[in-house]
Amino acid sequence: MRFYMLWIGCLLTAVASAQSDSLQIDHSIDTKYLEDQFYLGVSYDWLVSKPENMKQHSFSRSFFGGYQRDIPLNKARNIGLAAGVGLSYELLYINLKATPSDTGTLYDLVSIEKARIHKNYYEHYRVDFPIEFRWRTSTPYTHKFWRIYTGLRPSIAFVSGYKLDSSSQNYTLSLESLKEFQCGLYAAIGHNTWNIYVQYGLRPLFKDTYSQEGTSLESHMLNIGLIFYIL
Repeated sequence: MRFYMLWIGCLLTAVASAQSDSLQIDHSIDTKYLEDQFYLGVSYDWLVSKPENMKQHSFSRSFFGGYQRDIPLNKARNIGLAAGVGLSYELLYINLKATPSDTGTLYDLVSIEKARIHKNYYEHYRVDFPIEFRWRTSTPYTHKFWRIYTGLRPSIAFVSGYKLDSSSQNYTLSLESLKEFQCGLYAAIGHNTWNIYVQYGLRPLFKDTYSQEGTSLESHMLNIGLIFYIL
């Protein structure tokens, strides 16, 4: 709960900062300004291209934030590149049960209701390395402008875990096999404070992983949410 409250507080701070506009008088206009170098975001996580009997439940979500160095490419500074580093947290609720065994982790697609499962989720903490192309209508006189940013977000999970809480079992697992490289294609489109964020995972989750019945568990992630730029 503290983790979520911290993220909500950060998002509110981002909104308040973004709303402080250039109506304030500044007698020393910086014509070599840099924009949108810190970001915070939240998204709903939706599995696509997944096995037919793999189902989501509850509210799968991600939180992410970080720093990107703004690199303008023209004199007007409305076209540019950006590259940086960030952190993200991913919480995925699906009906995929992981069971430890002497030969490794076993996976089964189950019915949440019939198995009387209260909690069944996977979580990942990642280091992100976003690289993007930027177009915007910014000027030295205002921070309210339209933006379209597109790019790639390579990431590496440094913690991957699983939690099961049912009427008969309660345990957590650290899944080293899921600490894999990921890469997403994304776009951020919006004006001033509010920006829609969409990302599609190019590399499948659960790559080369099968259930005990032999079903391939490979699936792709689609993230849809909001991103806020602070400075």
